Amino acid sequence: MKLTGIKWKLASLFLILSLPAAASEAPYKEYKKPIFFANLFSLRLKEVLPADAAEYIELFRNCQHWHGEPAYNLERGEQIKQEVEKNCTDLNNRKTLLDKKYKKESKETENINAIIKEIEAGKNLPSFIFNDQQKKSSALNIYYEAQAQSILRLTPQLIEKYNSAIKEHKKTINRATVSSKNKIKMARYMLEVQQRYLLDVISNIDRLQPTTLKQIKSIKPELSKTLATQD
Repeated sequence: MKLTGIKWKLASLFLILSLPAAASEAPYKEYKKPIFFANLFSLRLKEVLPADAAEYIELFRNCQHWHGEPAYNLERGEQIKQEVEKNCTDLNNRKTLLDKKYKKESKETENINAIIKEIEAGKNLPSFIFNDQQKKSSALNIYYEAQAQSILRLTPQLIEKYNSAIKEHKKTINRATVSSKNKIKMARYMLEVQQRYLLDVISNIDRLQPTTLKQIKSIKPELSKTLATQD
């Protein structure tokens, strides 16, 4: 049955409302800590692979990891044994089932093989994780939003620590004091780490929620100005 007039408008509105919201349109959500790469790996796997294939890759990656861990004592050796049994058991059968389910030329098989190849090569961050040129990944939106919020929490504290270290150094009678210089050096290093994180977030700024985006833009010059300060 064809849709005409008001029915077509209603159908169009339903389709629009059904589409996933862009990061800039999503309601603000607080993330109390950043998303670490291990978690991001799992989140992205579920976006690029079917559930059974993603589960296999997780087990395969963990199996590779635990096989390479050193057993420096009996307790550690027992832990490695348990993890190897948990992650490596029945892997070959799982792969066989996947090969039967997904055709050799399919996108699923192509992705599975490409990810396995990079894991076997020892790549900690397989290329699929950040391969999202059209920026459709909800997992990466969450990753950059959580990273940005972490930067906003930590940077003011680190700026204060750096400025305090400089003031303390200037008050010392012996300006060559190793302790005060080391404090400045460490505080500066932590700020430089935050700056690298910040530049990464800014290159993906359109993934951020509006509130976070505005704050990130304002903190960039403050951080740059602080790092330009010399002791």
